[in-house]
Amino acid sequence: MDSTMLRQVEMHQYVPAVYKVYRHYADRLKEEVKPHPVLVKLYKGSRPETLNFDTDMCPTCVPPHPWLTAKTGGYLLQKTVLTRLPEMSMKQGCVVDLVPSKQIFPILDTLNQLGASPWIVNKPVLDLIIQVFRNGGMEQVDIPLPVSQCPALPKITRDLSSEEKNVIYRQRFMLKKKRSEMFSLWCDALYKLSIANHFRDSVFWFPQNIDFRGRVYPVPPHFQHLGGDMARSMLLFAKGMPLGDKGLDWLKIHLINLTGLKKKSSLTDRLAWANEILDDILDSADNPLTVRCLFLGCKSLAQRQC
Repeated sequence: MDSTMLRQVEMHQYVPAVYKVYRHYADRLKEEVKPHPVLVKLYKGSRPETLNFDTDMCPTCVPPHPWLTAKTGGYLLQKTVLTRLPEMSMKQGCVVDLVPSKQIFPILDTLNQLGASPWIVNKPVLDLIIQVFRNGGMEQVDIPLPVSQCPALPKITRDLSSEEKNVIYRQRFMLKKKRSEMFSLWCDALYKLSIANHFRDSVFWFPQNIDFRGRVYPVPPHFQHLGGDMARSMLLFAKGMPLGDKGLDWLKIHLINLTGLKKKSSLTDRLAWANEILDDILDSADNPLTVRCLFLGCKSLAQRQC
């Protein structure tokens, strides 16, 4: 590739687009494949708008295949494992294969029942989260900030003393760690929002499986109802059920519980307080990002808005 393609020069210099580097990690020397910085700039400048996910990373548009045996179930075409095992476990997988099918029928029935529940996207909440995400995120509601908002690394100059340099080295290390964490959280939120936005007008299902402890999880890792508050707030049951006689009261109590302001109060007092501030609650639901919002400082804002 031409390393001078981004500059207006007469002489062109051609270099490999990908090269190898060797880095020391503790007592080990590792070989890494790195792209050329010009190639990285070209890729960032292109800003690809399409994210590609494997089939088992997303919900299904049809009910999942019922679990019939330990090796048959989940996705229709993609192979799905029944039991999630640690990477180093070899014998446990063999034990699962030796278990008679009739002995695991109750587990399979449970997974089939959970996987048969249809879901839809909560569009108003999704649009609200996308708006906040595009505007730079918000730490108060656990919507991650972009890496660009991380402070710049302090520079080390020759006139600094050894102690001052050590302080700056520690600050640079902490800032690099924070930047890495911010980028990881930002990418995770981007995946969740991208999948949710793709299924915003669809009914979908979550294939289920279990881990080695017997806990049930949806197979898709990013967008699911067992994720954080942001992911759960974007999900609704496709088949709604009536709240019943006391359902609205329990929702009010749950809303007050999310604030954490009435931990030592009785359920009756919490319900009474919810009725007193009902106007503020409705205003917060209609205008969740305004100053008057009652729960703006609450980290469960996404659940409350849902």
